[in-house]
Amino acid sequence: MSEPVYHELCYQQQCYNKYFEGLPDQFLNLGVRFNIESEIDEEKMLEAVRLTVKRLPYMSARIHKREDGEQLLYFSDEEPTDIELVDMTDKTEDDVAKLLYQYNTTPFPNGHFDTHLYRFRLLRLAGGQHTLYFCAHHITLDGYSMMYATRYIFKVYLALLNGTDLPEPGISPIPAIEKELEYFRSPRYQAELDWVDAQFKASEPHFTSIDGVASKQIVPGKNWGKAQDLTQYGAVILHRHIPLAFTDLLKEVSLEKNISVQTFYQFGIRSFLAKVCETDDVTIGAIASRRSTIQQKNCGLLFAASMPCRTIVDPALSFNDALRSFSNSLKEAYRHKFISFTEGRAAAEKYYNLPKDCIYNTIWFGYQAFEDIDKIPLKLNFEEISIGVASIPLYINFMPHDSTGDLYVEYQYAVNYINPDNIERMHRFMIEFITRGLAQPDRTVKDLSDEILAEIDNQ
Repeated sequence: MSEPVYHELCYQQQCYNKYFEGLPDQFLNLGVRFNIESEIDEEKMLEAVRLTVKRLPYMSARIHKREDGEQLLYFSDEEPTDIELVDMTDKTEDDVAKLLYQYNTTPFPNGHFDTHLYRFRLLRLAGGQHTLYFCAHHITLDGYSMMYATRYIFKVYLALLNGTDLPEPGISPIPAIEKELEYFRSPRYQAELDWVDAQFKASEPHFTSIDGVASKQIVPGKNWGKAQDLTQYGAVILHRHIPLAFTDLLKEVSLEKNISVQTFYQFGIRSFLAKVCETDDVTIGAIASRRSTIQQKNCGLLFAASMPCRTIVDPALSFNDALRSFSNSLKEAYRHKFISFTEGRAAAEKYYNLPKDCIYNTIWFGYQAFEDIDKIPLKLNFEEISIGVASIPLYINFMPHDSTGDLYVEYQYAVNYINPDNIERMHRFMIEFITRGLAQPDRTVKDLSDEILAEIDNQ
């Protein structure tokens, strides 16, 4: 390998180092399986993976730790490795799932320093089908950059298959990192800190959980609730399907109302929390993408963070008016997308002495679009692989279900903290609340919420 050229870590990498310090390294493994039902050329698919690693600079990103503890970013020009074909034709789906879980919970070598931070396996399954497994360390990739790399793999595969030109190579993330770090050291970022400080100074947020007022985490007489303890980090992932007809409806309504599709889902979740927790003040953690430029969108690496979206919505408002109010609150928060929970928590500790083991928000929301999926002429479906650990109480992630455009919701919850029965309640409530609200936009949020939850609980 050539002599490394070291660069400063991007801002989110620095945050992850602080937040996950001392925790097992596999906590930051991100793994997903792409089930391919179409017939494929195995050698060309493996070659497409190798070429993707070589042609997207961020895929070869590595982390170096100096003797004084400082961590730096560099890019390796070594040939891609850890890309293998595994024959599972004589194994059951349970065997496949167990193997992928083993892959996903295996830490990267050397504490993830000075090594490649990806892992690919093409599994040959019974019946002529395949699964492409892709694991990355979160210190170099986020969900967006994993999806970008996956789209690139399939584009390269099709080019190899058809004998056409390969897609353009990717660009270095270094200029985007330098620009971002410059922002975080500027007076503009200080203005962001002043904004979040003012939000917390105005009033204290309220703890909310899908377990509602019966939550075991509520601290009597306090606005906050208990965070996870050491017995509550085990994780289970539940997948719930959202049919194409519903997603198509939201796309149409989204254009009519000039409100993003994900806002409708967030509104349904927020309305459930407000109902079961008996509060108008609900905070949801949203994954804010910091990819506003073409350069940021195409360079990979990490340009997203969890930010606090605090919303106060009067339940006496009509569905339409409440949706608009909620959407405006989200837009205001997203205008300050360089604020994360780190800064929000610092303000809460400052004004309300928030204990280290307590929190206000228990839900993080992600919406992972797989752009141009309809242009991939392969029959695919997708599934994230668990690492068996939940670093937050409940992570709700909307992802493509398959190549038709169907979605599924991935609910990853902390065992012994979240009651999974309430995930079922919330999922059903979310879909029905949005459906009825769109059909009866003048009905109040309170009436809709009371009616729907009563029906769910009486079934």
